[in-house]
Amino acid sequence: MLLGEYLVNSGYLQMHNLTKAIELQRVTGLPIGRIFQEMGFLEENAGSMNKLLNRYLRDVIYRIMKWTQGQIEFEDVNDDEFSSLFDLSIKLNMDFLILENAQRVDEWRMLANDITSLKSVLKLNRNFLSQGQNAVIDFEEWQILSYVNGRRNILRILEKIGDNETHYLGIINRMIKGRYLVEKQAEAMKVIIPARVTAERSNKERHFPAKYAANLIYKHIDGKKNLFELSRALEFDLNDVWENIQLLLKSEVVEIVEGRREFQNLSEEM
Repeated sequence: MLLGEYLVNSGYLQMHNLTKAIELQRVTGLPIGRIFQEMGFLEENAGSMNKLLNRYLRDVIYRIMKWTQGQIEFEDVNDDEFSSLFDLSIKLNMDFLILENAQRVDEWRMLANDITSLKSVLKLNRNFLSQGQNAVIDFEEWQILSYVNGRRNILRILEKIGDNETHYLGIINRMIKGRYLVEKQAEAMKVIIPARVTAERSNKERHFPAKYAANLIYKHIDGKKNLFELSRALEFDLNDVWENIQLLLKSEVVEIVEGRREFQNLSEEM
């Protein structure tokens, strides 16, 4: 997330002022933060740019620590050399920051494990709303609902909100468990059942995909498990199952025996 987007999402900067600042930066070449301050674009409660950058960098480091691949290294640099590159001096206690973010990452992973996939597209559960039950929605739940449009996935919604991802993931989790929201792909995949094409009915020139994951999924297909159950049995992400099922279908080694309409609808959406 860029600094300007972070400040807008956090309520420290108005969108029209960000647009104006970007235009000024193109002309002047000045750092965007300096333009924010010198033009008086920041809200009165924003504090100094040092404090804002401190919050911003803490969030950036947290996002990096959520990566599931790669290696993170911290390296000491010469203060004089570093100061010559930047106008501002940002002091961060890295030991405290690592411990704090490690706790946040653990909380994030616990919440994420209760959700089928963070890449799931959310939609309103209209069946729940049609049951005549009263629903009390607080401001934060309403904020999440304002970004649910049948196309945005969970990660994109959290990115749009832009503040305290772990907190809002917990609210999304609660809304899914309460059946206010459903994971669009997961709901469809629970009724789509693939089966192997028998040798008598198959194309003699058929060939199996070269991908190991596709062949592993093929071995688990029994004509009874739906796509959701296959993802759980193999501990695959739903998107990975979907991608490999497509390969198996193109290779004409599997077919959809139940949930053809849901499969067609999901194919068009994805």
